[in-house]
Amino acid sequence: MSKVVRLRSSNNEVFEAAECMIAMSKTIQTMLNRFQDDQVVILPLEQVDSKTLAMVREWCENHVTKSTLKQYQFVEGLDIDVLLHLLITANYLDIKELGNHMREAIAERAQRKALEEIDPRSFHTAVF
Repeated sequence: MSKVVRLRSSNNEVFEAAECMIAMSKTIQTMLNRFQDDQVVILPLEQVDSKTLAMVREWCENHVTKSTLKQYQFVEGLDIDVLLHLLITANYLDIKELGNHMREAIAERAQRKALEEIDPRSFHTAVF
């Protein structure tokens, strides 16, 4: 039996961690180092809500399958607040590729607007 990894969100919802998520997240890898292989591990991610955690898992799964179309569609319908939460979560979980993708998506959104259209209040968000 190998290690079974579950993630508990800030609102106490428990998710099975996808292998790709574990492989991409330096934070999760560091947390797992203190457990033995034949354990069921529940890692508390107190700064990440269940909605955002589910989206991170989905993004990681799309990234592993190298589906550029799915990754593009993933961010296309999201508003700036969700993109910012995903960026903050990517930083917290230390998932470099996700962070880069969110920065690119946010920059692309900003480029589509005139300076007067950008609301600076959109960029004020809680930081972990």
